[in-house]
Amino acid sequence: MFIRKKTFYRRDGTKREYLQIVKTCREKGKVHQKVICNLGRLEDLKKGSIDTLIQGLSKFSEKLTVIDTGKDLLARDAKEYHLNAIINSIGNAGENSRVKKIQKE
Repeated sequence: MFIRKKTFYRRDGTKREYLQIVKTCREKGKVHQKVICNLGRLEDLKKGSIDTLIQGLSKFSEKLTVIDTGKDLLARDAKEYHLNAIINSIGNAGENSRVKKIQKE
């Protein structure tokens, strides 16, 4: 089984994308794909319900688990780089075979 993104274009030119759960099976020597479930419009799912759906499905998995990387994320040792240092470093990287480290000004 896999997830398929299905795209439909309306007469007014707008695009609608839907997610489906699809199963591949073989019948009489030919491969067929059957839609098991329509999950809904992609734009609605991206608003948060897809995360809830994945977490709910992961409870039934014995092999995989979902780790929420955005939960309790705190940048303690973040550094601020100036745009000039980044541009200079990118420009100098082409001269040498190795990429130079970006130094804070």
